Amino acid sequence: MPEDFKVVAVVKFNDGEALVLNRPIDFVYHEVGKSFVGEDGPFRDFLGYEKSCGSMKAFAGRELTLKMADGTTKKIKDDWWQSCKTGYIDITVKDVEGLQRCYVFNRASITPEDLKVLRSSYTGQVYSYRDYEKINNYDYERKKWIGLYFDEQQKLRTRDKRDSLISNLLIGRSTLLHVIKHLREYARIKDLTCSLGPIYGEDDDHIGKWKKAGKEYGFGEVEDEHFEMIECPRCSAEYAAYQARKILKNRVARINGILTRLGNSIREEGKKA
Repeated sequence: MPEDFKVVAVVKFNDGEALVLNRPIDFVYHEVGKSFVGEDGPFRDFLGYEKSCGSMKAFAGRELTLKMADGTTKKIKDDWWQSCKTGYIDITVKDVEGLQRCYVFNRASITPEDLKVLRSSYTGQVYSYRDYEKINNYDYERKKWIGLYFDEQQKLRTRDKRDSLISNLLIGRSTLLHVIKHLREYARIKDLTCSLGPIYGEDDDHIGKWKKAGKEYGFGEVEDEHFEMIECPRCSAEYAAYQARKILKNRVARINGILTRLGNSIREEGKKA
């Protein structure tokens, strides 16, 4: 449902007044014979058919696209002229944003009764044509620069978040790679002897070394009485380290994927800038 029309300013215009509206007039047309009548609230647009003569063409030959009441659009050109019907008067109007884009008022038709109601709703100052243009331009520039400021602020906030994310990802990747390297070296596990043979009973310090290695790699909670249940401490520790490396490598790969996508996004933004 479109917003009701309100007069937000009144501007002196020739010998009369121009009304500045809160929203654009968006006419929806229906066909009457060869003519078209547009409606939006109290406003009307009458486009009467009259065959063009010579070089004189309606709207200087510009093609108009009309939004029809049945949801379709219709294009007309040259032979449909803006007019005013009995019971209506022509007034000068434009919405705020339309004037900010181009400071030129338009024409619309309205009944005297509806105009009286609409005009009486505004009790503010009546501006001169040039004074309101200055106010209009100032307001437009103010909104534009405020909008740009907030856009930049949002970009900076996004960039800050992204930079923080990239930094955290790089640190996380570096840490994981360091752990993977550490696990690969098996500094203490290498000193253990595989127990799957007669050597098992010959290495007096085998269990002690495994306990020492196990504390680092997550086996510190295994109680002494359960040690004999493990076939080979060295092989068990190696397997645990292998599994840990596999998990960590997967996480590194995921981080690399995220960093790659972020890098591609940053490059695309650089191309658009």
